Amino acid sequence: MGKKISIAIAGSRGIPNKYGGFEQCAQYLAVGLAARGHDVTVYNSSEHPYKEDSFEGVNIEQAFCPEVKLGAAAHFIYDWLCHQRSIRKGHDVVLALGYQSSAPAIFFHSRKGQKIITNMDGLEWQRSKWGFITKLITRLSEWVAVKYSHSIISDNIGIENYFLDNYNVGSYMIPYGAEVVKVGDFSSQFSNLEPFKFHLILLAWSPKIVLK
Repeated sequence: MGKKISIAIAGSRGIPNKYGGFEQCAQYLAVGLAARGHDVTVYNSSEHPYKEDSFEGVNIEQAFCPEVKLGAAAHFIYDWLCHQRSIRKGHDVVLALGYQSSAPAIFFHSRKGQKIITNMDGLEWQRSKWGFITKLITRLSEWVAVKYSHSIISDNIGIENYFLDNYNVGSYMIPYGAEVVKVGDFSSQFSNLEPFKFHLILLAWSPKIVLK
């Protein structure tokens, strides 16, 4: 192993994963880096159910996130507090997972001399679910993250080409991985299927919940 470095991972709700993709990335990456001897800290939302100060060799720090009261806007506060704490702790590198709510923190804290790597996720501002104002803010956040991060990460070649074509900025293309699993025996459940000779389509549906 090379030089031991201090790494902070911000931008997710925290580990162990109880939520989604960024949290899964944070968990696997943090545990793997810690196993290699690096000093790794993951910032957890104060609303995360896990309250211990470590997880499989990874330091866990809670940061205030008033999501219950403020909704998605709370993540601007949460991300800012995570980056502020990382400055005080003197981490060598901060990995920011996503840019939509962390752009202000990336802008100000990159000027403190701290190395910031941002996983850019997808083209958030193009999502149809956002209104005009949200799309505008998100597009600005994207620009800030590209300009003020010391390095950016793309998770597929399409995103890599987007930043190269639109910003003339190269990124490190790191696709998401998966655990290797053994091929199961399908004969008992799907007698007419042959291994690797069928397609699987997963449909997800989530009802809209209205709180009164």
